[in-house]
Amino acid sequence: MTNKELGEAYINGSGRLIQRVLETIEHTPDDIFTKEVVINLIHQTKELFDEQTKEMMG
Repeated sequence: MTNKELGEAYINGSGRLIQRVLETIEHTPDDIFTKEVVINLIHQTKELFDEQTKEMMG
């Protein structure tokens, strides 16, 4: 995989991850976003990002 291909895969993976986070936020009731929930969402996002990065790196 060339650097250009790796960069494109990284950008595409990031876009999919951001879309998943936005969908999660959109489908969560407004009164649920406590500090704990937001921190948990950030941790889950990081885990997904790490998984996708590993997959892209082979």
